[in-house]
Amino acid sequence: MNSQKSHTNRNYYTFYIQVPLEHNLAAYTVHINRMITLPITQQAKQQEWNIILTIPRNNGFPLQIIHNLKNKLMLVTQQTTAIPTQTQLKKNWVTFTYESPLIHKVTNLFKHTNLNLAF
Repeated sequence: MNSQKSHTNRNYYTFYIQVPLEHNLAAYTVHINRMITLPITQQAKQQEWNIILTIPRNNGFPLQIIHNLKNKLMLVTQQTTAIPTQTQLKKNWVTFTYESPLIHKVTNLFKHTNLNLAF
């Protein structure tokens, strides 16, 4: 018989031990964010969510905190995918090979455009 302990009991995020709450929340955030962002089927996401919920249930961690964290992360993920940002636009660069007061006056013309300047 194998006398080694099984690693399937998932006893590593105990709520009432000396682990700070921030560390627990960071670990659960990673797990939940991974579940949300992975391109997997709904059935696989549900299975992953059940596994994530098993960990706090086995360790006395309040499940409401985990549910609130999931809702918050899902809301943030939906908002970031719905709003296109300015950084997604292609940046156009203009390069000036010389630096002089005249060049600085010319570059002032480009300040209010979508062009980035390099010297």
